Amino acid sequence: MKATVLLLTYNHAPYIRQALDSVLGQVTDFPWEIIISEDCSTDGTRPIIEQYARSHPDRIRLLLSERNRNDNEVIARGLRAAAGEFIAYLDGDDWWTVPHKLATQVRFLEQHPSCVMCYHSVLRIHEDGSRPPHPSLPPGPRSPMTLEDVLARYCINSCSVVIRRCAIPELPDWYYSADLADWALSVLLSTRGIVGYVDEVMAAYRIHSRGVWSGVTHRQRIEARLAFFDRLGADFRRHHAGAVRAGRAQAHLDLALAWEAEGRSVQAASHALRSLWQSPAGRFLSPVARLRVLARLLLPSRRRRVDVRRAPGI
Repeated sequence: MKATVLLLTYNHAPYIRQALDSVLGQVTDFPWEIIISEDCSTDGTRPIIEQYARSHPDRIRLLLSERNRNDNEVIARGLRAAAGEFIAYLDGDDWWTVPHKLATQVRFLEQHPSCVMCYHSVLRIHEDGSRPPHPSLPPGPRSPMTLEDVLARYCINSCSVVIRRCAIPELPDWYYSADLADWALSVLLSTRGIVGYVDEVMAAYRIHSRGVWSGVTHRQRIEARLAFFDRLGADFRRHHAGAVRAGRAQAHLDLALAWEAEGRSVQAASHALRSLWQSPAGRFLSPVARLRVLARLLLPSRRRRVDVRRAPGI
């Protein structure tokens, strides 16, 4: 088997048909399967996927929870059950937008054996119409990501991911309780190779009221990133200390800027200082740039004078 599509779903009844149809519409010259890992939905999702499985018995396998687990075992069991050399990932409220997505990414990984995983830009869809659809990443090539990149500047939507199954390590205990499961898996994979990029928009990521991140502020999302570093196992933090520090430094700087945007200069300055302490000379974070942020926070009157001097007509 060349590829497995792992589709994860819980209470996605309004969306699951579009997700499944987008996968079933893939055109390839190799054999592939779909594993649906469903976590005891209460909204009618399960009857829908059972009907699809009856209609496509040679293509679809179901993994059904007897009770709602709400943990990462729902993902892990799908990874264990996958027969494909490559595993594509999709949540039941997202969908793939082109029929060649699976073939394109499998071919990319076959041509780039040092890559353990690849991803692409996705179309971000705000269901409430608050913003027009827009790509998650600007067009153009991107350099391969290393572990340090993945920890410091994670920009990957799960519906864009295809991974090399043989690169998946034994999942550590901390993985099962990690709040950001997609990120956690990418972190583990990137200890074994680089992450490649395909410069094409091939999936849609739906932003809606039932989504995990809905109702969460930008600052709260950054705080969740910081909490993620505390969940990493002690062995992982010890073996990859430099990359972890770089990731924390980036998160603290992002949080400083978020607090500044809310007018909370004391909290902002505290996190800017923590960023410098975590990684004074990080690969991504210029110490000069961070000192400028601190100066802006700690010397607001000077900032106002500079702004006035630079105002048009003065």
